[in-house]
Amino acid sequence: MVGTPNAGSIQALNVLVEGFKPAVLLPRYPAAVLGTMPAVYTLLPRNRHHPVLNVDSQPVEDIYDPALWIEHRWGLANPNQDRVLQMLLPDSADVAQRRQIAVDHLKKCLRRARQFSESMDRPAQTPVGLKYYLVVGDSEDTDKTARINSDNTITIVEKGPGDGTVLRSSALLDERRAENKNSRLISPIPWTDVMFLFASHRDITNDPFFTDNLLYILLEKPRGPKS
Repeated sequence: MVGTPNAGSIQALNVLVEGFKPAVLLPRYPAAVLGTMPAVYTLLPRNRHHPVLNVDSQPVEDIYDPALWIEHRWGLANPNQDRVLQMLLPDSADVAQRRQIAVDHLKKCLRRARQFSESMDRPAQTPVGLKYYLVVGDSEDTDKTARINSDNTITIVEKGPGDGTVLRSSALLDERRAENKNSRLISPIPWTDVMFLFASHRDITNDPFFTDNLLYILLEKPRGPKS
């Protein structure tokens, strides 16, 4: 795995709420457009990691709850996105109907995302001979925690080590908390080896250190019997 957000990314929530502009000269993708893509919701971080705080700086209990999105007018639940919905639903001439369709899709996407995260977190027996290697960047400040503002926007209030896109803790699926922070890594993924690089998310595979070590693992590293 290379920079994989095994515990999700708060940036997924940000683009679903605010939309996404990949570069200066490229157009912005509106929140309602990204909200039609079920895969984006599966990148939402886990509730147990407390990635979102309310206006009182207390952890939001469930970021997969459609009521939260409707209350704060996020993504497809934002009435200001109706202009976009008109383009997405050209056969609908009624504002209320478009909103109903959009909110229904939002609920389905959040439900599927919850099911996805629960399935990914379910313990599984590792097949004999399978080895888990992770390459992760941990030298750049990466968005970790967001707070909901009084105007329903979100602001990043905490960052952590990562590659600028994926947190180190997300890639590792690190389950350490304050009460066990002095322990060694706690993760449901039985990592065979982890390689840390001083690189951003997109630059990890361009790093010669990555290429050299990957080729060694694939072509030269001694293997045990039947492995």
